[in-house]
Amino acid sequence: YANKAAQETLNLPPIDGTTVYKCFMYYHGTECPPHGCPSCNCLNTGVPSNFEIYEPHLNMFIEIRSMPRFDKNNQLVGLIHIARDVSERKRAEEAIRKVKDELELRVEERTSTLRMINEQLKDEIAERKMAVEALQKSEGKFRNLSREFDALLNAIPDSLILLSPDLKIMWANKAAAAAINKDDSELTGQYCYSSCRNLISPCDNCPTLRSFLSGKEEAAEISLSQVTIWDIRAFPIKDEAGNVKSVIELGRDITEKVNLEAGATRTRHLASLGELAAGVAHEINNPINNIINYGQILIDEFQTEHRDDEIARRIIRDGDRIATIVKSLLSFARIRKEEKCLMPLHEIFSDTLSLTSAQIRKDGIHLTVDIPSKPIKIPVHPQQIQQVFLNLISNSRFALNQKYPGTHENKILEITCDEISIHGQRYVRIVFQDNGTGINANIIDKVVNPFFSTKPNRMGTGLGLSISHGIISEHGGKLLINSVEGDFTIITINLPINGNGEE
Repeated sequence: YANKAAQETLNLPPIDGTTVYKCFMYYHGTECPPHGCPSCNCLNTGVPSNFEIYEPHLNMFIEIRSMPRFDKNNQLVGLIHIARDVSERKRAEEAIRKVKDELELRVEERTSTLRMINEQLKDEIAERKMAVEALQKSEGKFRNLSREFDALLNAIPDSLILLSPDLKIMWANKAAAAAINKDDSELTGQYCYSSCRNLISPCDNCPTLRSFLSGKEEAAEISLSQVTIWDIRAFPIKDEAGNVKSVIELGRDITEKVNLEAGATRTRHLASLGELAAGVAHEINNPINNIINYGQILIDEFQTEHRDDEIARRIIRDGDRIATIVKSLLSFARIRKEEKCLMPLHEIFSDTLSLTSAQIRKDGIHLTVDIPSKPIKIPVHPQQIQQVFLNLISNSRFALNQKYPGTHENKILEITCDEISIHGQRYVRIVFQDNGTGINANIIDKVVNPFFSTKPNRMGTGLGLSISHGIISEHGGKLLINSVEGDFTIITINLPINGNGEE
């Protein structure tokens, strides 16, 4: 698979899933992988790789993040390439280096000239006029150079801020101003922690403060909001005596990178959890079947002796309940098949609720489920639909626990199901409604975007709703969100009953 940007950058032909295309033919224009290829090493070791390379074949510099892709058995099945054209950045860096070298050369030349002029002033007052004129010309040149240098720094996509020892902003490029939705002219003279994070004192673990103290390059990862993580690097600027007079702070948004790493880790943990659940379920099955059989034997003996068999029947009921939970665990941990199957919807709900009902009760949530008594069969991947249900229930639990940390009469999660008709097509409509924290109207259109999360940093990957939306779309259905912040959230799923619905 390759997205549109990759197809345009690498001049890929249309990918139909039947023809095999070698990545090195389009990345490097060669018939075989280059020696020491980091992506090949990633395939061999399973360790992510991040590198930059110039490709004459494409006439561009490319930054490539090569990430291993594992299946549920933690087996390496391929790579995910995230490639970005950094040619403009490379050219900007090279231009900055050239301007810096030229500036240093010109400063040195001008300093030498000024020394000579100062020596001449001691002997000839008449030459003072010439020195003044030379200085005026020099000032004009420096102003032009400053404007050019300013334009180059503003062209850099990363945030650049020049800070004084008291952490006041002396200068900021346009990318830094855009990151906090302000004009660059508004930042000058403001405290960085006040403008960037609305704080009244410096951030904890501030790399700029450490750089002023140590005189060395410092770095830290800082959260500028609940949904963004930035890599901040501080570079000291020293005077002739070696004292740090200011610090340049370079910031880059690494939210996507962090979320990708967290998502990969979570996938591996879920795979291990699935294997563990399957193993534990198999170990429980045998003794629980024995318990049910012993209960039945007791009932048979009690009936013969005309004794009360209520306790034995309770043993069988509770044993059957444990067996149902074990069956649900095995179903969720089982490897998915590619083919859809005609599945009764109530069975998917039953397996889902058997895995979540205990936690829902522990959270003090009032759960109401309204499913038609008449079975509704739909063509689905059962485990995928169960994954969607589990994710939506998990989100509702989080929202309700945030709003009501303890028990409350309004701590309610309602699940309803009805058969409906849309444009003559039969659909099943499933609605999840909770009275939790709700979603802000300004971000409700973004919640299904990959890596967008309203949960605190690193508590969510921002992939749950995105994956759920994709699963429902692949089944020919729709996932709709209606919410009022602080009041409620309603998630509506419409799935075609015949598997070919389009809404």
